[in-house]
Amino acid sequence: MEQEINKVPWIKKRYETKDPKIRKELQTDLTEIKKRLSPLKYDFELYLKKTAAELLLGRPEEAIESAKTALIIKESSFDAWYLLGNSYLDTGKVHSAKVVYEIALKLYPDHSKDILENLHFVCDIFKSLQLIAIAENNEEVS
Repeated sequence: MEQEINKVPWIKKRYETKDPKIRKELQTDLTEIKKRLSPLKYDFELYLKKTAAELLLGRPEEAIESAKTALIIKESSFDAWYLLGNSYLDTGKVHSAKVVYEIALKLYPDHSKDILENLHFVCDIFKSLQLIAIAENNEEVS
């Protein structure tokens, strides 16, 4: 961290100072930063809607990015976790979908019905893939 601070002299000066005037400036800066960042909280709903729209429009890769952004803003959202799992599923990233659904199940057991339906679907896909692999191996052996 010291090297990073040294790269920007005014940060180093402020970081090391106990001067009340500079500390007050820092507090003012921090307050201003918080004001500028607070609208992100409201953007959560927009990212959630964007994720759902991208899924409906058949753009699951974009939906993954939107769902991840929604989760950065508000990590405690069942809808964002669920949509992220659905987005992974729609891209064929079945293992990632499974992991996300399992996380969602641990975080939101009250939504277990929806999550378990999707997890069963993912398990069925895994079983189908295993059967296909077995069949292909049998054809190669014959």
